[in-house]
Amino acid sequence: MKDPQKPKRPIDVKRDSAGSFTLDEPDGKIEQMLVIDDAMIIVSTKGVHRSLFADQVDPERIDFNLPQMIQQPIIGYGSETHFIRQTLEMARELFDTTHLGQEFDKKAALSLTLKAAYEFAAASDIFSEFKSDQVTGIEKLELAIKGSSLSLPTVKNLPSRVASYLNHLRAACLALVGIAQIFYPKVKRNDGWRVAFDKGIEKFLIDNEQFRGTAAFLCEYVEMMSNMRNAFEHQDKSKHAIVTDFRAIPGGGISKPRLVITFKGKKIVDSDIDYFMQIFLEKSGEVFEDMCALLCDANTVPFGPIETRVVTTQAPDSVGPRQYKYVSNFKDGFGPPPSKTES
Repeated sequence: MKDPQKPKRPIDVKRDSAGSFTLDEPDGKIEQMLVIDDAMIIVSTKGVHRSLFADQVDPERIDFNLPQMIQQPIIGYGSETHFIRQTLEMARELFDTTHLGQEFDKKAALSLTLKAAYEFAAASDIFSEFKSDQVTGIEKLELAIKGSSLSLPTVKNLPSRVASYLNHLRAACLALVGIAQIFYPKVKRNDGWRVAFDKGIEKFLIDNEQFRGTAAFLCEYVEMMSNMRNAFEHQDKSKHAIVTDFRAIPGGGISKPRLVITFKGKKIVDSDIDYFMQIFLEKSGEVFEDMCALLCDANTVPFGPIETRVVTTQAPDSVGPRQYKYVSNFKDGFGPPPSKTES
């Protein structure tokens, strides 16, 4: 970093000058910008990018030719994808110390949200690759019957791909648990996260009974993801997973790849794998978004007599991201909250 007592060198003039940047993404449009893990995270319609200033890479100001801003695409999905809106765009709107108080660890919450976005993107990649391979397999089936012989196609490494998919969704849920623990930290190290969560949110639920069922469902979903992963990784008589590839079934039909997961002796999944992956990717994003909204709603800091709440702008019969926002009950009812003091 430059010494303010010394005359400016050419590199100082360059680094201290105003600059501009554009994304190397012809069809993309910038939607949001957040600071996460000391980097500028730019969310566009087509992707997510990380940007660092030259002084972050070269704090001693040695390399004159280093560009003022260094950009890198980090996630190949943008705001047009539901799980980016349900993570990064949600966090930009709700993780606001103006409404949650200065003690709220916004940096940690944003970092965990970015981790969840990475995990959802990785799960989505696996889903897309599986769909492509399954379509190829179905196309091969049309040419597979030769006389009295049937040659079935194979989706390569299918069990490990399903396990990896589940691990990514579980990791996203663990990031969500981390966010919950920012609001409701563990009192005892060996306690499960639900102990502090249930105790911490109870007062809010007493005053807002309509959310009790929602809170229970969200917690149960997070725990179910761990149960499904455990059924894969630690199989025994009470919990196990069965992955089947294309197979012939009685009556002359062909079954698509399927997944059956049993936990505590009960089937919790029995589905075609493509349907399973689609539904759980969508639902996991919804759970992440809804849990964060619930946590923020339960922990807003009032402005004197002004109460602030989290609401959704989504129509009751619509699907997809909820588009949560803050509203406050000043003047003649709830409306936009007082002006934010931070970006």
